[in-house]
Amino acid sequence: MTHDEALFEYTLRLGDTDVVLAQRLSEWVGHGPIIEEDIALTNVGLDLLGQGRLWLSYAGEVEERLRGKGRSEDELAFLRDGSDYRNL
Repeated sequence: MTHDEALFEYTLRLGDTDVVLAQRLSEWVGHGPIIEEDIALTNVGLDLLGQGRLWLSYAGEVEERLRGKGRSEDELAFLRDGSDYRNL
């Protein structure tokens, strides 16, 4: 495995993990007993989503360097089969 292949796998794994965690946290919004907890969960979820976007964008750049054509963050986040996700 080359350096760029390993970097692509690593950044994809980090991005997938952040996006999935953000989606799971969004399921909990509105279920907290105190509004401050709901707002805190929402903020953490948004932070994770932003981190996931950063990692998936970078993974697309590495993929372009590696294969000559890279996918966008949206393509990496939403246009893959479930078995292609590499989240923890």
